[in-house]
Amino acid sequence: PMAIEFDAVVAVATIESPVGGGAAAIVVANTDASYDERTVAAEHAKVTINSSEHHWTNYFLAGYKGLLESSYAADVVPRSLGMMVDGCVPKGSGLSSSSALVCAAAVATMAAYRLTIPAAELATLAASSERYTGVQGGGMDQAISIMGRSDAAMFVEFDPVTAEPVPLPQTATFVVASSCVAANKYFSQYNVRVLECRFAALLMAKAESVRNWASVTSLLALQEALVRDLNAMAQIARGHLHEAPYTLDEIARELHMSRDSILGLYAHGNAAAQSLDKLHLQQRALHVFEEAARVFAFRDVCNSAAPDVVTRLGALMNASHSSCRDLYECSCPELDKLTDQARAAGAVGSRLTGAGWGGCCVSLVPNELLDSFLDALRSSYYAPLFGGDAE
Repeated sequence: PMAIEFDAVVAVATIESPVGGGAAAIVVANTDASYDERTVAAEHAKVTINSSEHHWTNYFLAGYKGLLESSYAADVVPRSLGMMVDGCVPKGSGLSSSSALVCAAAVATMAAYRLTIPAAELATLAASSERYTGVQGGGMDQAISIMGRSDAAMFVEFDPVTAEPVPLPQTATFVVASSCVAANKYFSQYNVRVLECRFAALLMAKAESVRNWASVTSLLALQEALVRDLNAMAQIARGHLHEAPYTLDEIARELHMSRDSILGLYAHGNAAAQSLDKLHLQQRALHVFEEAARVFAFRDVCNSAAPDVVTRLGALMNASHSSCRDLYECSCPELDKLTDQARAAGAVGSRLTGAGWGGCCVSLVPNELLDSFLDALRSSYYAPLFGGDAE
């Protein structure tokens, strides 16, 4: 991931007298009047977040709640706080606007209570906190939001979170372009993909006779248990998972459990699970392992002095988008069209960015083609949508 020139900003102030004369509360408001203000009781971290309501303040409250639940806030005495939110990360763009708000809320809460938390641990807290909103996300968005740098991409690893600066080529520019289709993790297939990867890991762990296989609930944990490289893991996925979609009943049979048991053990908090009956486990696992290999390759190419760095990075980006489209199925027709037109306009590589199902693509464009690339994309993609307002 890379830092971008957009941000979420929170102004915070303590309120000496309790709101309404009662217990401590937090008042969350937004400089944009279209986002309504909300006052929430704040008895330590016992903030209730209704993930089914999908209110904008859920993301803010998630950051607040997660930070105060941490060991760093064990001695905190709750007080009333006023929070004013501002920001310019485009909503639904696939540029981590929700994670930016969670992170900003966590940082504001940390400041309000004069706590000090290392950046890597703050990123971990923010990642786990965001799951209170009902999205079963990972931690990359939070890591880059908190640990990003202006002069490099960051190679992020987890358990524990680390971020290694990766130099970017100076002869090309990364261009972010919107598909003009709103991306929304909550209402997309995002949580379904989490469940598909979890079931793929379980079936492969059982087939490989991994000790305590029932606790292997991620593809990373499976790789670590088997001590195999990513290419080998892809082959194992092909060997143990069939290409045709699975049903929940089939997965239950293979795991020697009941359907209710697997839902109770592995799909908690995943509202979409009950209605699933076509789960593409092999394709999701292949995407995860092969995409991880591309991440390592991207870092290695950036660190090399090869004369064809830009071309090689572009090829990796194109392969990534193809995999997102065909194996993980998180693209959409508009993103596919936009990436195709970006390549036709001169990009050496183009892929969706963010979770997918809308939002933006990122394209790698040689510097000498940048102006003509922007003109061509305005004409080919945006002019048919907006006419004379394509600028």
